Amino acid sequence: MILDVNVYIFEYSKHDKEFTLHAPPSFDRFKHMIADHFGFETDRLEHATSFLDDLGIDSLSLINFVVKLELKYGIKIDMDSVWDLRSVGEAYKIFRKKIEVAGG
Repeated sequence: MILDVNVYIFEYSKHDKEFTLHAPPSFDRFKHMIADHFGFETDRLEHATSFLDDLGIDSLSLINFVVKLELKYGIKIDMDSVWDLRSVGEAYKIFRKKIEVAGG
């Protein structure tokens, strides 16, 4: 079960030089971010989907994606935890936790 809390984040646009208030991405939105970055269909992505075994995504490619998330959302994810990520659900859980900490 995923607990959906009322946490919001600010995203800064360097181009527009302004902040925009966002609700944290849902798991569905997170799946779209992964699908867009790696070129997959979202129907291949579930909580238990393995990055390596099911999608063929290695740790280095995953780190590239995490850095993109860090820049977009102004969060910092410990790279040691990225090396141990196995599934899409684990990644979402860490991402949500970082968003909650940044927002609260």
